[in-house]
Amino acid sequence: MVSGVRGSSLYKVVYFFPQVLSIAIVALIFQFAYNPNSGALNSFLSGIGLDSVQPDWLGDPSLALWCVMAVMWCVMAVMVWNNVGFYVVLFSAAMSTIPRDFYEAALLDGANRFTTFFRITLPLLWDTVQTGWVYMGIPGAGRVRGGADHDGGAWWS
Repeated sequence: MVSGVRGSSLYKVVYFFPQVLSIAIVALIFQFAYNPNSGALNSFLSGIGLDSVQPDWLGDPSLALWCVMAVMWCVMAVMVWNNVGFYVVLFSAAMSTIPRDFYEAALLDGANRFTTFFRITLPLLWDTVQTGWVYMGIPGAGRVRGGADHDGGAWWS
């Protein structure tokens, strides 16, 4: 278990939260943000006294491209956030299996944080690191083949 960090349980919940959100929920959140009548962006502008500046975000041709690009950046951020949550849980579980006695012995021997990480933590987490690499590679495995002479299907098909 991660200890010594105030609010570590809250961090785990915040990082893991997108794992339970579907992409449909994320789309509804963005629909709520850009709604010209009751959306979060226009409500924010109204709250700070800019009632006259409440555009139709996606309906105005001069703003639509910028709004769609902002949504794309936000979707990419949510996708990264979504993936980080899995690895936070994976590595938290692995960290909880490392006996505290190892760290206490390193502290008594005068090891600093750098030495403790590279001599104790990383070697004991190496199997988890390799498992994480496999999980990161699985989505890309279907994109290995492709090009003009291939159908773009998965490498196992």
